[in-house]
Amino acid sequence: MIFGGCLRDIAIFGIKEFGSDIDIVFDGEKRLLGEICEPYRFSLNKYGGYRGSLQNWDIDIWPLAETWAFREGLVDLTGIESLLKTTIMNWDAIVFDWKNKKLISKESYLKDLNEGYLDIILEENPNPLGATVKILRTIAIKGTTYLSKDICSFLTKNLNNRENEKIIEKEFKTYRNSFLSANFIEEIKKLAYEGEDQIFPTRVTRYFETKSLLTKKDY
Repeated sequence: MIFGGCLRDIAIFGIKEFGSDIDIVFDGEKRLLGEICEPYRFSLNKYGGYRGSLQNWDIDIWPLAETWAFREGLVDLTGIESLLKTTIMNWDAIVFDWKNKKLISKESYLKDLNEGYLDIILEENPNPLGATVKILRTIAIKGTTYLSKDICSFLTKNLNNRENEKIIEKEFKTYRNSFLSANFIEEIKKLAYEGEDQIFPTRVTRYFETKSLLTKKDY
């Protein structure tokens, strides 16, 4: 099953512009997955899955039951649909069931994506800084228009006690490129703080329309 960001980015940018990693969830035993990955020299990662490359694509693959939120008891595994409750953001909550050739997502998925409405699904994360960077990059470059109250609360909590430089360093270390800047992060801090107590979603200026929140070095 293909999961998350790959499907999201194809939906946003189209297949020709897709250049992200591919996340694959294996519905089977961990031992069997290891046997499948061994000939391709995939390396075991700390989350119980494997990482490697095939034809210039970076691939992460792990057994369904080893999904972090399931292992930690944060989400009950009752079927493939349970994966939709394990993502950081609503835009990542989509699965393509390769065997049955079926997309699995919430009814509001495409509506949220088309309207640029970004929400948080699972706040708990083994890498809070990495999760924060991922959200910031989504806001900056993936056409975000609205932030939910819950994602504003998450950002307020995770940005206020972190230095902007550390966030930018983490971004470059993870993605090998930089779209974030201190100016952008400060603007998002302000938006998140103001939106935390609002009933309606907080309005965000789309990056690709104005680029006004980013410095020249970012694009």
